[in-house]
Amino acid sequence: MPWIQLSYNVTQPYPGRYITLIVAIFFVSLSVLLVFMNIPLSAYTIQQDITNNPNASMDRMPSYSSLIPSSLRQNAGDFTPHTFTIGDTFLTNFSLFASYTILAAYDRQDLPGSPVPLASNTLSGFAYKNYDLSQCDVLGITISIDLGNTSLPVVQVVATVSCWFPVFFLSHVDLWYTFDTTNDPLQIMSVINSTFRDLDQYMSSYTSVTFNRAEPSADLDQVINGTIDIISKQCCTRCGDHTHPSLIGPDGLEKYEIISPDNHILLYDHPSCDSKDVEFKSDFIANGNLFMFLQNIDDIISPPELPLVINNTIRALYHAIRLDLGVIRPNQIYNSPTRFNASIANWTLPVGETASGAYYTRTLRDAIGEVDLSNSTYMVHVPDILYFTPVFKQKPLGQAISAVFVSTFSMLSAIWAAFTFVASAIVTVRSKPGKIDI
Repeated sequence: MPWIQLSYNVTQPYPGRYITLIVAIFFVSLSVLLVFMNIPLSAYTIQQDITNNPNASMDRMPSYSSLIPSSLRQNAGDFTPHTFTIGDTFLTNFSLFASYTILAAYDRQDLPGSPVPLASNTLSGFAYKNYDLSQCDVLGITISIDLGNTSLPVVQVVATVSCWFPVFFLSHVDLWYTFDTTNDPLQIMSVINSTFRDLDQYMSSYTSVTFNRAEPSADLDQVINGTIDIISKQCCTRCGDHTHPSLIGPDGLEKYEIISPDNHILLYDHPSCDSKDVEFKSDFIANGNLFMFLQNIDDIISPPELPLVINNTIRALYHAIRLDLGVIRPNQIYNSPTRFNASIANWTLPVGETASGAYYTRTLRDAIGEVDLSNSTYMVHVPDILYFTPVFKQKPLGQAISAVFVSTFSMLSAIWAAFTFVASAIVTVRSKPGKIDI
């Protein structure tokens, strides 16, 4: 009996002996990778936070999140600038002194090809985005001595600070007799307290003698009632100008100074002579009925050369305010006993005192020694103010796990669908149909 001959199509087996194992390992590894990738993508949400350090607060994601392409990552956006208005106050994050009060602000215009910017329109306020205060400096220091009807003169100091970024603005800080010396590793407050004490002793001894020896007259029989304002301004090349208008007007400008629209002196850079000991030009104003004692006051203040005790106070404050702003210049005295001793001079106290505050502080500086101010504690100082800042915050644990699982499963499903489609096409292409007769 003859066999019936049949024909069958035969296809080639699935290519590759270990392809299943390889695919399994690939998808397990991919799952782990997708889980780690989805943690920063799905387990975090953006919330508005209030912080005084927005640059540090904005990045709270896992450290490896920067490896994820930026096109896939969420963008928290920038923080909201703080708006300063005239009269606002702020502390620095170093906070040596009391608060700074903003007095005036002006638009800044940078002219093409000119290194000198212009101060144009007067502003009532301006936006501030956590810029550090290194582009600020001490413009001048005024020591006010209230001679009034008191047993001791009352000393008050006002320092004016000029900043030139992002706009030009002036601020002042009121400095009183006693400062807190805690948390002060450089002993800056101890130095200032000592110079104020010396100044107090100096003025007390002179007022008790000088004003009482004046020749009797109807005018001089009046009770002394008024203040002496000693105005000092840092200078480089025009230190010989000691007339009062040169301290507050357009005359006698240094090359790093400009004039505002309302005739205030502004800085647009640090002094060009910071490689040497700081110098000041000074003058005084007698207020109240002190004009009758101008000759006596001139004996005490004697511009242009201020007495050592007044010079000590001005220099100690000048360099301390610079440190509070984070301005570290070559002539800084608080990190070098040599520069400190060259700048703060000894003087003879009235009878009954054994040593001046200057002597005490010079000894103190020698004990502290050289100090490295190049670390961020002293270098980067900003206004201690609050900002609304978008920050990444982790979702509650349950929500975070669920979000990562859903995202990972969705990605794996899409990749598996693409893989099976491509694999099927490859198998079809590699198949070799033929006939076999049985």
